[in-house]
Amino acid sequence: MLIGAVTGLRRSEIRGLRWSDVDFAKLWLHLRRGVVRKHHTKLKTEGSRKGVPIPQDLADVLAEWRGQSLYPTEDDWVFASPWKSGKTPLWLDMILEDHVRPAALAAGVTQQFAWHTFRRSLASLLADKGEDVKVVQELLRHAHASTTQDLYQQAGADAKRAAQEHTSILFLVPKAS
Repeated sequence: MLIGAVTGLRRSEIRGLRWSDVDFAKLWLHLRRGVVRKHHTKLKTEGSRKGVPIPQDLADVLAEWRGQSLYPTEDDWVFASPWKSGKTPLWLDMILEDHVRPAALAAGVTQQFAWHTFRRSLASLLADKGEDVKVVQELLRHAHASTTQDLYQQAGADAKRAAQEHTSILFLVPKAS
């Protein structure tokens, strides 16, 4: 799901979103609850409840989705289950299995992935683009920057190659006169 890739929200946080949590004017997601199986939670930590900014493009997609949704009122789930008449959010693992993974396979992606992969990928993408680790930490709502750096971010191949370019001087051999 696009929302996971762009915001790095946890699966339970995506399931817990109601339309009242989406501030289209301020481009902000208020994170007030999570939904794990059938249980509502107050989210993982106090930091998790801080909310996250969203880009205009994501707000536009969400507004379009709201216009198509059978459940568009403020109290409705953003991703309401049509099988449960909107009374519960969608089961995101089914969405992953039935839609996301087949689309990934069709695009040539053969690696296994899960919802948490979106968080890790966002962290790595932002690191590759040179974003400050503190910014990434706060977007992912980690308590410590070390969690973001040590567990989430992975350096991309291009960044590794660029770093190795600094070693090119080692291969210069003086020419005999």
